[in-house]
Amino acid sequence: MTALRALSALVMFCLVALGQATPITKKANGAGTGPDAAARRQVAILKDAATGTDPATVEAIAGALRRARFGITFLSAKEACDPASLSAKRYFLYVIPNAKSYPAPGVDALGQYLRSNGNLMVLGATPFANLPLDSQPLIETISPVYKMYPLKGIASLKVVPAQGILSGAQMKLPVPASALSSYARPEGKGFERGYKWRWIPLVRALDKDGVERGTTAWMMLQSPPLSEGPAFADAVRRLVANDNARHPLGAEGSAYAVCAITDPATLRELALTSMFGDMARRIADGLFLSYGGSEQFSYWPDEKVRLGATVVNRGNGQAAVTVRLRVRAQGAREAVFQKES
Repeated sequence: MTALRALSALVMFCLVALGQATPITKKANGAGTGPDAAARRQVAILKDAATGTDPATVEAIAGALRRARFGITFLSAKEACDPASLSAKRYFLYVIPNAKSYPAPGVDALGQYLRSNGNLMVLGATPFANLPLDSQPLIETISPVYKMYPLKGIASLKVVPAQGILSGAQMKLPVPASALSSYARPEGKGFERGYKWRWIPLVRALDKDGVERGTTAWMMLQSPPLSEGPAFADAVRRLVANDNARHPLGAEGSAYAVCAITDPATLRELALTSMFGDMARRIADGLFLSYGGSEQFSYWPDEKVRLGATVVNRGNGQAAVTVRLRVRAQGAREAVFQKES
């Protein structure tokens, strides 16, 4: 078991011919980032008739987070446009609860908040659809509006068994009258593959035949990207400078939690479960598996296989963690290799 106090810990193993393994390296560096300990228990929620938020839904969501022992502050649309009010030094999490619109001046304040390692929870549809498309912020899986698609014919919702964030894995969830889904992102990306984020599906939507139709709740962890070399970095710089690409708002270490159910009655029902509190607690704890698996997607027979994992601790305190790696043949129950550190 490793006591993880720093920003990240790297654990790697060398696996030869799917048999013997020895640790290659373990390192930890940096320091925890983001809101301080006091702010990590404080949540800001947008509540303003001008943005189309439903008062009953907002109060139900606030109640769910209070039961999870978070302090709640409601922000008006005007306050959400003020970086001094919407500040990561005051609130570790900002909740936008099924808003129909968002004030245009508030996009800059939101960008400053997220770049300061603030975290975002969006419940319902993306709130930026009222803005011109080129003015909608770039927030992966959330905005612009084309980042989500509407779901039809949903008969049930199912908690993803392996997600490890929602405590009620067997909870029976209400069927929404309307919902959206994130476009699926890669999950089993392996170890040190260079991705800037980790997509964590939480709840799947199924039709009457049990066929998966989309993902109605998910989390997105922003991770430090691996270096792609100076040529790649220069190409990105020139694209942004020529307005051919935009930088996303989130900073390394910030997290997004989304429940894209647009039916207010269902959101109020979900507020009676532990779902929203579980999502907020995990962000507040700040402990995530960032990368994990093999270094390459395929190997030749008898080629050395490198396995590893990166754990990030965005919290303020020390965390005791154990990383376990198991390798099984497809369809088999017994592991041909396992190691923990």
